[in-house]
Amino acid sequence: MTMTIEEPKVGSSGGELQQLREQGWCILRDFIPAEEAKASRYALWRCAACCGVIAQGYNANLVPIPFYTRVSVIKDANGYARYLAHDRVMNIVRGALGQDRVCVTATTMPIHEPETPRGPWHTGEPFDSTSTELRRDDAITHLTTVWMFTRYTKENGGYLILPGSHRRSAPTGNCTTPQTGEVAITGNPGTVLITDSRLWRAIAANNGDQMRMSVVVGYAAANGDAKCWPRDAKSIVAQRVIDQIPPPAKELFAHWTLPIS
Repeated sequence: MTMTIEEPKVGSSGGELQQLREQGWCILRDFIPAEEAKASRYALWRCAACCGVIAQGYNANLVPIPFYTRVSVIKDANGYARYLAHDRVMNIVRGALGQDRVCVTATTMPIHEPETPRGPWHTGEPFDSTSTELRRDDAITHLTTVWMFTRYTKENGGYLILPGSHRRSAPTGNCTTPQTGEVAITGNPGTVLITDSRLWRAIAANNGDQMRMSVVVGYAAANGDAKCWPRDAKSIVAQRVIDQIPPPAKELFAHWTLPIS
């Protein structure tokens, strides 16, 4: 059950921003050059293998581990960091948020191995655990971006979204039912999916033989509210990590060493 949506022309930030506002998503295909995306993938995977990840919802004695996450992966690999502040990305982010000063709110690496089951519909942070009343305002206050470092394909499930759902109430319950108009986003390593965080999304079942790896990066306005991010203590990083991030991306993380109130 899929739907075809015309994407904006490559390089047209105005078209991408318009689609983001109207449909809740847009995409920058092959945005990071292939070799750089490959190098970042290796660095991220080395860290996941050596430093550990968090396995989600499984019993190690009964079933394989299909789904891992690692928070604040900017500390593990930052070869892609300069692209987080690229003009093409910033034009969309600033235009969507209506703010010149923006910040990064999270960098989380999810890995979905073969046999990952389909997950329930949900919205992105911070709307994943807050009142649905926040969704009734047309203003975009948070963006969730997905930086693909492996191929996202029909075979491994891609990234499931429901276009236009950012103007609905948040999904309720534990619904995994396919929705009319849902889309499985696919892309090569280096592709970036940009979404309004209110958009419905779901973990796609991985019925292929290749894992999916990405870094999910959040963006919000930094007009005095940056102290709210990151939202949990385990995401705070040392100043030496911030110092290693190349400018101008470094400024997006200036608040990451602040204590959480």
